Formats: sequence, structure tokens, C-alpha cells
Amino acid sequence: MRIRKKENEEEIWQLCQLLLQIESGYENYLKNTVTKEQIMFTALTIFMVFTTARLAELHRAYVISQCNAELIIETTILKQLQRIVRYRLKKADNAKIFPIFWWNAWIQHREKNWTIKSEELWNFNESEKLRDPDDLSRGIRQLMQKSGIYRKYSVISIRSATITTLLNRGISSSAIDRFTHNSEVASTVQRYYDRNNNDEARKLIAGISSETENELEEERGSAEQLGYVLLINKGGLFNNVVKQTKGGAHILHEVNHNPEGYAVPSVEDLSSSFTPPQSTNVAHQTDKE
Repeated sequence: MRIRKKENEEEIWQLCQLLLQIESGYENYLKNTVTKEQIMFTALTIFMVFTTARLAELHRAYVISQCNAELIIETTILKQLQRIVRYRLKKADNAKIFPIFWWNAWIQHREKNWTIKSEELWNFNESEKLRDPDDLSRGIRQLMQKSGIYRKYSVISIRSATITTLLNRGISSSAIDRFTHNSEVASTVQRYYDRNNNDEARKLIAGISSETENELEEERGSAEQLGYVLLINKGGLFNNVVKQTKGGAHILHEVNHNPEGYAVPSVEDLSSSFTPPQSTNVAHQTDKE
């Protein structure tokens, strides 16, 4: 019998970790202290962030057109419904993570007048051995680990971190599905986003418990001011109320509750002059006589 893969809650890293590292790389680029490989892997990583495309899809991609304000790439999605999609990378407000900036920095190190074919987008020259997705993955993972992201996270987690960030910013699931060209928001929410929300829910529940304890403390304080001490019996249907006399002695009264939850006075609380009502079914002795 085939058993579906068990899905567990997982915590995803924050996208800002990776973006801050890329911003740091921007400063190093201006100082000419980065290699051409580092520039290429930074460009590829920022492409993954802004397109949420899979690494294999970017590996197959090729450029349709580019200008100073926009870059259009095209690739084929082979998962689920196979189709050709285009990603538009436009100017960003933050120049340090501007995809077109990193793309231009990368192609400066490539061979000129070279007609790029499929799977050659991330090569330096035509004679170079084709880089496969595993080669590209190793370079991206080095950048991720340099950002402080744990080694257990794969390259595809960039996609999940981006989707989670968009959800946190209030973007609807349908809008994200259109942006990512896939319908994986539900699974991403279940695996990563729910974990973060569930942690918040647990904190909220713990807070409610603390609030309840504080309320009980306030009730105890009020009761003590009135000369009573509340002893809560968690196991039964009654509470003990202790009345404190002026002399410091304590008189214990047991307050019972009926099944409906209403308090019923104990025998000691009944006055000696109290006469319980007679049943209407009981005949008078004079009638019998």
C-alpha cells in the first residue's frame, strides 16, 4: 500500500537574511573585491527571489529582451501543466538588490558576440562545459550559508521564503499564484507559513493561561479584602469558602453545587426555624381517622 508523504510543520528562514547579504555583496562589488563567479551566483539568486522560479527553470531560461529598466526571460515549466512562461524583471527601488544591475554586472564577464542557446545562460563562454543545476545549486547554497541560513535548507527554500514574505505582507494567495506561475501557495502555507502562525498561536494560548491566572489572583485579593479566602477544588463540583473572623480563626463552609451548577446551602447553613414544605401526597392523620 502506498502511503502519502507525511507533512510536518517547518520553520522557514527570513528572506531579509539573504537580501542583507546581497546588499553586502553590492558594497564589495563597488570595491572590486568579488569574483566573477560570486557575481554570477548573486545574479542567479536574486533572479530566484524576484521570479520565484525553480533553479531548473532558470537553468533552461534565455533572454528575450533587455533594456535599462526591464529584462524579459523565457523558460519552460515542466512540472504539472507543461507550458512556456515569461518573467519580467523590472527596476527595483533598492539598487543594491536590483536584478538588472546584477545581470549587467554578470554579463560584463561573459564572452561577447555569443549566441546563447538553451542551458547556456549561466556560462562564461561558449567553449565552457555546460553548468548543470547541481553546479549552480552549490554556489547558491554557499551564498545562503554565508547569510546565516542553516545548511539543512535547500535552494528551493528561496521560493518558499519569498512566498511566505508576500503572505506576511498581505498579498492574497491568488495573486501569488499568478506571480509565481504555479499553484503551490496552499502547500507552502501548510508547510512553512502555518508553522510560524502556529508558534504565534501557542504564544497566544500561553498568554491566555497567564491572563487567567492573573484574574484568579485578583479574585483572591478581592476575597481576602472582604474577609474570605477562596480554595478552588479542581476535582469536584464544589468550592470551599473560608470565612476569616476578627480573631484570626477560620470557619470552613462547604458550598455544594447541583448538577445544573447552582449553589446549594449545606445543612449547617439551614436555620433551625426553617420547616421544609410538606408533600401534597401525604395524607393528614385526621383524614385517616
